[in-house]
Amino acid sequence: MKKKILFYIISVIFQTSYSQSPIELIQKMIDEEAKIKSLKLTMVMNERIDGKMSKSKSDFMISYSPFQLYMKQEIPIEGMEILYSENKNNNKAWVNTNSFPWVTLSIDPNSNLMRKDYHHSIFDSGYRNFSNIVRYLINKNYNKVDEILSYNGIKTINGYQCHQIMYTSPSFEYFNYITKNEITLTELAKKFYVNDYMLIEKNPGLIDFDEVKTNKNLKIPSDYGKKVIINLDIKNHLPRSIHIYDEKGLYEEYYYTNVMINPPLVENDFNPDNKKYNF
Repeated sequence: MKKKILFYIISVIFQTSYSQSPIELIQKMIDEEAKIKSLKLTMVMNERIDGKMSKSKSDFMISYSPFQLYMKQEIPIEGMEILYSENKNNNKAWVNTNSFPWVTLSIDPNSNLMRKDYHHSIFDSGYRNFSNIVRYLINKNYNKVDEILSYNGIKTINGYQCHQIMYTSPSFEYFNYITKNEITLTELAKKFYVNDYMLIEKNPGLIDFDEVKTNKNLKIPSDYGKKVIINLDIKNHLPRSIHIYDEKGLYEEYYYTNVMINPPLVENDFNPDNKKYNF
């Protein structure tokens, strides 16, 4: 009994020592992400596709200026590789499918072929896209910050101690929007800080990421999600996991491991002729 009480006291002291307001922790996340110029990490992604959760796991290597990315997948297609280097290969990605047709393909990263069964394009990899979305949500609802943000204490995520913060949308709903000019779904989603895959899910007339015609009436979510749970590493203040919910339940979640911030990357890391790769 004494051991249980002692453990409880230690836990309370531990959590209190790290106690900060959720808005302060969110600001630290945004500030730390802004310092990232290059990144290595492993991402496990669970995304709702056609009503079912679909899992993928990949290793990423990213440089942001110019944007360059190398990805090697473990799940669902072991050994699949993607390489993208801004302003090279006609701004198309080199793709080694590690399966039929057993050749290296050049594919537009925003094309339907590249985006099939994924919520995001390769340009959203890492933390930057999510950080921008959170910044927008906070600014949009800043006068309600004490209502929309809550601190849930210290949680353990894959062995890492994390601050858990929850964002709750004050009025998650879908509104009607009529396009005023031709615009891609991705551009429209960026305009409203929502996910373009969700636009396809909520608008049955849209079946791909092609141009949306002028005067098209669409349903747009008011926020990126109805609820967002963020687990921030207490040491580097960056996410170890992110969980997004809509009115149906879990929409997507991401786990981050093997994180290296600002590793030294060289030109050959984004060269399809690199002998370590199989393009």
